[in-house]
Amino acid sequence: MRRGRAATRAAAPLAACARHAPPPPAPPPTAEVVRRNPWLAHHFDELTPPQQARVAQRLRRARPPRADTPEEARRHWDATGLEERRALIAPVAGRPRVRATAAQRPSGTGGAAPAATGGAGAMGADD
Repeated sequence: MRRGRAATRAAAPLAACARHAPPPPAPPPTAEVVRRNPWLAHHFDELTPPQQARVAQRLRRARPPRADTPEEARRHWDATGLEERRALIAPVAGRPRVRATAAQRPSGTGGAAPAATGGAGAMGADD
């Protein structure tokens, strides 16, 4: 019985801290992300080849996959809004990733494995 009381006393301060912890910081607004990454507002054909590769890779790796070919990636990128582009390229922690609905998925989308491209850190936030 003595053990239970000591454990309760030790846990009480931790529970109080959890109740009064500050909320996580709010994600930056889409306008701020686009200001830092202006290429998010460009059409696919205006992107540099590494940016096009990054977009195509993210579209292939999305669940469900949204584009398997460069042409599908081009069509999908040009048809999406800034919020969806931001969620695809720079997902916010704690916010669910954008998922394609059946109407948004390109026809013939299969479960093809993503092709290897330059590596995870090939492009920085300012690219």
